[in-house]
Amino acid sequence: MLFPTLPPDARLWIFTADRSLSATNQDSLRDTIGRFVTQWTSHGRPVPGDVALAEDRFVLVAAHLAGGVSGCGIDSLVHAVEQAGAALGIQWVDGLHIVFRDETG
Repeated sequence: MLFPTLPPDARLWIFTADRSLSATNQDSLRDTIGRFVTQWTSHGRPVPGDVALAEDRFVLVAAHLAGGVSGCGIDSLVHAVEQAGAALGIQWVDGLHIVFRDETG
């Protein structure tokens, strides 16, 4: 289980890097976004969440807050991820793109 401390109905945001991320970049993103998540709030309420990376390209942020995370709370997450990526020269793939890998890669 990827996020064992969160309930099954937690929300998940997936950010896709435009390239494979080095181990150093992954560690930096995990640390930076992880710090954001520990301080994340939505209308003054703490947002319980966690961050993980997958397939050397995907940043996964999961959260669960009774009543949901507000638009402002989601915006703050998106800005945090964008800033963390920009600091490392990472561009994020537009969320409207479909990312798929078959058995040949």
